[in-house]
Amino acid sequence: MFYMRTQSMIYSKPKNNGFTLDTCFLIQAYKNPSLASFYFHKGYYGAKIFITEIALNEVEHKGFDKTEILLKMKHLFGKVIVKDVTNEERIFGQKLEKMCSVLHAGDSGILAFTKRTSTCLVTLDKNLAKSCEFFNVSCILFQII
Repeated sequence: MFYMRTQSMIYSKPKNNGFTLDTCFLIQAYKNPSLASFYFHKGYYGAKIFITEIALNEVEHKGFDKTEILLKMKHLFGKVIVKDVTNEERIFGQKLEKMCSVLHAGDSGILAFTKRTSTCLVTLDKNLAKSCEFFNVSCILFQII
């Protein structure tokens, strides 16, 4: 656990395959860029940063401009990789939803992508972090304090 303006808990050691940013992290990092400092201060600099199209669609659904979010993330992390979630990952996500009651449709696709790519999910969503723990997926949970 480390402290800044936020508190973060790592449920399992992040793998070297990079990070997947979920919707709530994208929005909060857009509003408060200091959230991205974990990437530089914890020795993760240079790791790949993935953003799924599901997260971008959810960001837009919540009233934010996808292009502005992507430009801000590119500025914060240097390079971001936008990926589609495959049909197989979506189906796998639906199966995960049936096994974990706190997991919902949008998050299940992001979790399935994260699990398949062996990346570390970065979130502020406690239920999504619980789902990561349940399915043994690396996760960093930020809590605004």
